[in-house]
Amino acid sequence: MKVGLYARVSTVDKNQDPELQLSKLREYAKGHGWEIADEYVDFASGAKWDRPQLQRIMEDARKRKIDVILVTRIDRFSRSVINLEKSLEILNQHKVAFVCTEQQIDTSSPGGNLLFHILAAIAEFERDLIRERVKEGMEKARREGKKIGRPKIETPSEVFLKARQESDGTIRGIRDSLEKQGVRVSVGTIHRMIKEIKQNSPIHNTANAIQDTNGSKLNQ
Repeated sequence: MKVGLYARVSTVDKNQDPELQLSKLREYAKGHGWEIADEYVDFASGAKWDRPQLQRIMEDARKRKIDVILVTRIDRFSRSVINLEKSLEILNQHKVAFVCTEQQIDTSSPGGNLLFHILAAIAEFERDLIRERVKEGMEKARREGKKIGRPKIETPSEVFLKARQESDGTIRGIRDSLEKQGVRVSVGTIHRMIKEIKQNSPIHNTANAIQDTNGSKLNQ
């Protein structure tokens, strides 16, 4: 039996290492005397269907390069009931089994097939609950007057002016110069800084003062 090991983590960081899943899958395959054909690892959300390695393992299943897809948990493979059912239908057509080591799922048996669908529905239900809680939390924060989203980036004027002087004067040039100083900002922030500097410049303030004086004389 040739088996494909599939692992997925949402992000690349110290707390989400796919090797933790792969080591368990290798041990399980070895214990059952299965030959590991390949290992497939994605760094993406389980709600996405177009993950590169997920598509690759499904293509290998269609070509019967593997006889079993092995995962630690069903939500590592997908968090969408529709996508899971679509995958299972394809696997059944090509007589490829789907096995979860930590949930005792083996779709080669009727009982395992039923459990697969039950846990798939639960996984999507949990994801919908989390999404609803996040939405309610954001609405509550808005009602309480709290700001939603990333905090506004404040770049010191001295650093910005230095970057502007060292660049070619274009937005991209200023941004590149700032990044060399270890400051990463958006194009919108650069536009805002330019506007603020113009408004605070002596020339701009003098022009406004003259305009205000002339306006006062005309109104007298």
